[in-house]
Parts: sequence; C-alpha cells; structure tokens
Amino acid sequence: MNIFFYIFKIFCNIITNFPYLRIRKRSGKTTYALEFYTRSLPCLNKYSLLFYNDLIKIIKIELFHYFNPIVLAHWICGDGKYYESGGLILCTDSFSLNEVILLINILIIKFELDCTIHLNKPGSYRIYIKKSSMNKLQELVSPHFVQSMLYKINLS
Repeated sequence: MNIFFYIFKIFCNIITNFPYLRIRKRSGKTTYALEFYTRSLPCLNKYSLLFYNDLIKIIKIELFHYFNPIVLAHWICGDGKYYESGGLILCTDSFSLNEVILLINILIIKFELDCTIHLNKPGSYRIYIKKSSMNKLQELVSPHFVQSMLYKINLS
C-alpha cells in the first residue's frame, strides 16, 4: 500500500470526496498530485490552530504534547529524505529559525535524537538527524511506516 491510500484509509470516515488527480502548471512545469478533502469539523479545529495562524503555517510550543513515534513517522514520510551521509533531512524550509530550533528541541527531548540545523539557502533551514541517531530513529518509526516509504529511513 502506498502512503496516500494509507492516509486515505485512516481518514475515510471524515473524507468528503473520492481521491482525484490535480494537475498544476507553473513556470512551464506540470505537476500531478492525488488529493482528497476532509469535512470541516469543529473537533479538528484544534489541530489546525497548532499549525496555522491567518493561513500562515507556524509551529507552536504546544506541538510538543502531540509528538510521538507515529507523528514522527508521518512527518518523515511527508517531508523526510535519507541523506547520502547516512542521516536524514527533514525539510522545514517554510519555518523560521526559531520554529526549526523548537522542532529540534522536541526531537532531542522526546526521542533523544542527535540533530543539527542545515542552511538550505539564505533564510531556509532544514533539520538534519545525524547518522549516529539513525538506528534509534528506525526503531522508533519503522513500525508506523508503510512498506513503500521505508527507503526514507534506509530500510528498503
């Protein structure tokens, strides 16, 4: 099963439509994506407020309480990349330096992972989980990965 249908299955009770193909053309490049929408339910608002302020994606300190190995696994599936040096990059380019530092602190405190900040380009920061923490990371998150995504933690 691929990650898209795995997520679709999790949220199937609150999904409003069947998955559909979105085609977007920008700067002479065409991209394709599968999408679906969930219903707008009051019980979901608290999660939206954790990540958005006036439609701007943000990171709040309260996120600490929601982090567990399942959350980390889904984050890696969506924004993680196995790095040639043996570690893992988490693409956090849209967040401020302070927000990236907050995320690193969550990873260190909750999971005892050795992390650093990599500058992707000016004003664009990424989290690097060092090779020395990969065994621990693999143990934490691999039970929550679909087979097709294990390459992201070098287990395929």
